[in-house]
Amino acid sequence: MVQLASTLTLGLASIASIVSAHPGHNVEAEAAERANFLKKAPIRSRSLAHCATSLKARGVEDLNVARRENAVQLLRRDRGLDTGMPVDF
Repeated sequence: MVQLASTLTLGLASIASIVSAHPGHNVEAEAAERANFLKKAPIRSRSLAHCATSLKARGVEDLNVARRENAVQLLRRDRGLDTGMPVDF
């Protein structure tokens, strides 16, 4: 019984420390700060458009297409559908 009580006390203490880790956190202020940043930041810094040439050069797009096509073929096979047909997107 003593071990159960000490285990329970330890558990409650660790939960209390997690809950009190961020006292006074204001979600609305954080959302306003983020919205203000996004208004002022240029569109280029908010998108991945500046990475497109690098990703294409590394073949990331082709790998993603192949991965998705494989996933579709597996889903078709699992459902008993014809997997010989090409995938149209």
